[in-house]
Amino acid sequence: MSAATDVLDVLVIGAGPTGLVAAAELGKRGVRCALVDKALVRSERSRALVVHPRSLEVLQRMGAPADLLDLGARSDGSFEIAP
Repeated sequence: MSAATDVLDVLVIGAGPTGLVAAAELGKRGVRCALVDKALVRSERSRALVVHPRSLEVLQRMGAPADLLDLGARSDGSFEIAP
């Protein structure tokens, strides 16, 4: 967006999981949007601890690659809390 006549349809605040999905879905539907976040740089770490089955269903409907699960770390259900 460079001209004064450019107009946004939606401003998405927050580049967390919800904001990113919202912006991606809006963009797929031709809605002009901008995504802003308070962080100055992208984090190299995920804040997500798990991906729930319903989230996987939604990601699949959005067209996420089928091998997405292969990219994540699997858990055996046990965990240890660090001191």
